[in-house]
Amino acid sequence: MDSNPPPPTNHNAYASWGFGTLLLLFYLGVFVFGPNELPEFKHKQLAIVSALLCALFTFFFVGSLNVTLNIENRWAKLGVQSGGGLAAFVLVLWWWNNPALTPVQIQQDIHKIESTVEHTDKRTESIQQNTQTIVKLLEKELSVKNEQIVFLQNQLQTQKPEISAKAKELAKQIPDTADDYALALKAIAEERFAEAMQLLDNAQANKEKELADIYAAKGQTQYYQGHYAQAADWYQKALTLKPGDAGILNDTGVMLVYAGQYEQAEPLYLRSLAIREKSLGKDHPSFATSLNNLAALYYS
Repeated sequence: MDSNPPPPTNHNAYASWGFGTLLLLFYLGVFVFGPNELPEFKHKQLAIVSALLCALFTFFFVGSLNVTLNIENRWAKLGVQSGGGLAAFVLVLWWWNNPALTPVQIQQDIHKIESTVEHTDKRTESIQQNTQTIVKLLEKELSVKNEQIVFLQNQLQTQKPEISAKAKELAKQIPDTADDYALALKAIAEERFAEAMQLLDNAQANKEKELADIYAAKGQTQYYQGHYAQAADWYQKALTLKPGDAGILNDTGVMLVYAGQYEQAEPLYLRSLAIREKSLGKDHPSFATSLNNLAALYYS
């Protein structure tokens, strides 16, 4: 009769083989038959299943090693097994959630992308609209249409126009990403006149603005430098493109007066006055401006 007891059955080894086989089949399915991308929630499900399988395999595999290592204390063996399983679980989850290493990429949420793009577009549109509003205000502030002509002849010839504080404040609000025309107005308000002319040339080449407006802005660039004859030339070019514009008529008249060309200025003032009286009425400030400028011309 054989007195030796049968060897103990290593249940951990059998379980590790079982979970190892499941893990192998799982990853064969993922790499061979699985898609390249999955929605985020399905990706998370696969990651958790993968981590659990790896944790269980490691748990039982370490348990089978414990027999070899002759760890007698049951709780010590369980602690070693649990530590190995937990480490495997964390490591596999990290692997799946690392975009550069994950076996299956997370499918981009089209709705989120569209929402982000829409939000960006709206923000860009808002900035552009705000910039356009500032440009219109700055155009009005830089324009000479509301500039009262100094009556005395010697001051007409010597006084250089000053850029208003409001124009300078508006210029600060124009972003550096604005178009060339807006940046040109900003440069005029900041007395960077050579740069302003270059930007206006760019705006003209890119057809960002009506040519008459660009010519008028070039006239403003010369006007604020005290170059009245050159300013008058640019305004007259603008006037050929917009002969019925009361503002350009008035501004051209102002430039001609500053340049000493009174006879040429008078018919322009009269036409501007008639247009504003008809369209705005005699009580409108713009009509008063044209009337004031005409009176200043006669005084001169």
